[in-house]
Amino acid sequence: MALVPYGFKCANPDCKQYNEEYVEVLERDAEHFSSCPSCKQKAQRVFSLSGFSMGFQAGFDVGLGQYVDTQRQRDNICSEKGYRKIS
Repeated sequence: MALVPYGFKCANPDCKQYNEEYVEVLERDAEHFSSCPSCKQKAQRVFSLSGFSMGFQAGFDVGLGQYVDTQRQRDNICSEKGYRKIS
């Protein structure tokens, strides 16, 4: 089984680590339950997209309405059309 890091937050408002996120490494198919390392009560699972990335993929670009083969070609088309990159 693959091990995956999952984020949790303590759900006990009386705990000194209340609402502080911590990470536990669990099996991918395991039940995702955890207890707070400080007060040992039930913790809430936190869903995070911090590792999520949308990389360039050749093919039909919906935003441009045409096919592109490379990131450079996409950048050139965007600059010709006056599109700016939002950061």
